[in-house]
Amino acid sequence: MTSDVKDFLNIDNINGYNNLVKAFAYQVGNLINYNEISNISGLNIKTVMKYIDYLEGTYIFKRVPPWFQSSRKEISKAPKIFGFDTGLINYITSHLNKELPDKGNIFENFVGRISKKGVKFLLHFIIEKIRKFFKY
Repeated sequence: MTSDVKDFLNIDNINGYNNLVKAFAYQVGNLINYNEISNISGLNIKTVMKYIDYLEGTYIFKRVPPWFQSSRKEISKAPKIFGFDTGLINYITSHLNKELPDKGNIFENFVGRISKKGVKFLLHFIIEKIRKFFKY
């Protein structure tokens, strides 16, 4: 299967690609520092950007740009990385290290993945729980 993925996506450095996936699995919900990712994966920045495009195209990870009222700021600020394949993320993070990454980022990844309708449902659910707890 490794050779199938390598050939299909035209990946030159499979170890670097795997290191990139591992690094992103630990950084879901965080800002992307391309220099740091390049150092961790052992890939140059041009290759990192190419492989990120592959990861987005295969719905494994997604870059989400920050939101500002000024589009100039949106362009200049670093995006965050979110993972669609939570099974892969959990597999990588639990098998490489028994200590889980920041749970807040995992929750942010969850919220970042769900649709607007899902966000409305989640907020409604939380508000109802708070109302019941405080009995108002």
